[in-house]
Formats: sequence, C-alpha cells, structure tokens
Amino acid sequence: MRKLALFIAFLVIAASFMIEAGAASQTLDLDPGFGPAIVAVRTAESAGATPTEVAGLVALLNKALTLNTEASNGTQAGSNSTEIKQILVSVDDQAHQLATTSSQRMYNHRILTYASGVVAAILGTLAFALIVPVYEAHQIRRTFRMRVRRT
Repeated sequence: MRKLALFIAFLVIAASFMIEAGAASQTLDLDPGFGPAIVAVRTAESAGATPTEVAGLVALLNKALTLNTEASNGTQAGSNSTEIKQILVSVDDQAHQLATTSSQRMYNHRILTYASGVVAAILGTLAFALIVPVYEAHQIRRTFRMRVRRT
C-alpha cells in the first residue's frame, strides 16, 4: 500500500512535468531541495511509516511542486522561492523524524514478536511437562482397575 501511494505520487509529479514541458515547450527548473526531500520521504516510507503518515509529506511535496510551477511560469517568483525552500526543509525534517519514529516502532514490534514466541514455547513446554505425567498416571490407574470377566 505504501509503495502504491509513493508510486502514484511519483506518477502525479512526472505527469505534471510532462504536461508543463509539452504545453509550454520549456523545461521546468526544480529547486535543488526536491531531490533530498523525495529521498527523505522514501526513506521514511521504507523505515515503516504508514500510508497516512506519508500522505501528509506527499501533499506538502505536491504543494511545493505547484509553487515551483507557478514560479517557473513567472508569477510570484520571489515569494514562491522562499516558500518552496521552507516547505522542502519542513518535508525533509518531518521525513527524517518520521523515519526515526517508524524505525523504532518496527524494532519494538519485532522484539515483541520474538518475545511472544519465546513465552509461547516456554508455556507449551511447561504444559507438556505437567500434563504428560498426569496422563500416564491416569493410564496406569485405569490399567490396574481393569476387571477380567469370564464369559
């Protein structure tokens, strides 16, 4: 699901580049902060972030992309440049924080899973060790209580 969300976001970004390049016959100059921001979001996703957590970052990236498109068209170039940089720095920081949180959460889940397996194995061994002698004693008593009938 996470890979699908990131793939869809990539397609939206790629499609907007293609539409802009085809319609205006010019290249779109991206802010240099886009690359590290996208890599940071991907790192957060691969660390175990949920799709809802990544969706907020993708929305911010889309907003920055829209502002970048407006800036490349010549409308509000100065104010958009600083806002784009702020958004990309924010996305980068949030993605790194999310990656750390997600990695810790996945580590805790893994430790809990392994610990649960150990506890289940110990409980199974104890149950077997307690039930087998009782069952054997029951079988022995039942054998000695048997009566032989003559017909």
